Amino acid sequence: MPRAAWVGLAVVILLIGGMGIVSWLGSQGTVQVNLGTKEAGPYNATDIAKQIAKDGPLLLGDASPNHSLDVYLQHLGGDPTTGWSAFRARANGVEDRKCTLTWAKDTFTDPCSGATYPADGTGLEQFTVRVVGNGVYVNFGAASTP
Repeated sequence: MPRAAWVGLAVVILLIGGMGIVSWLGSQGTVQVNLGTKEAGPYNATDIAKQIAKDGPLLLGDASPNHSLDVYLQHLGGDPTTGWSAFRARANGVEDRKCTLTWAKDTFTDPCSGATYPADGTGLEQFTVRVVGNGVYVNFGAASTP
């Protein structure tokens, strides 16, 4: 058999093996396959809530499925199963990353305009957040603009 045929056969075997591994991992709960969805997650609710309480809201850079949206994931309150919000990390209509909101003392500030926003991101484009078990999911297909 010619060398090109052997290489082609090896590639096919590797692809089939790789798909089999991903399928098996998905069935084990190790990897979640979300092909074509508009949702990010799961994020571990307990761990992320503790991190946010300590360090402030979590900036999810390029968080949407098409990698074009920076989002803050925020948790307010003591119960990791409630109090979640997700919203754009820049003022509505602003795309320049140098204008990404900064966090200090329970307030977001726009470094370009000086505008401030409350801890829950009121006034910014919001995304639906759901908690299932201990997993936090952000739905980018369900945005609301003030």
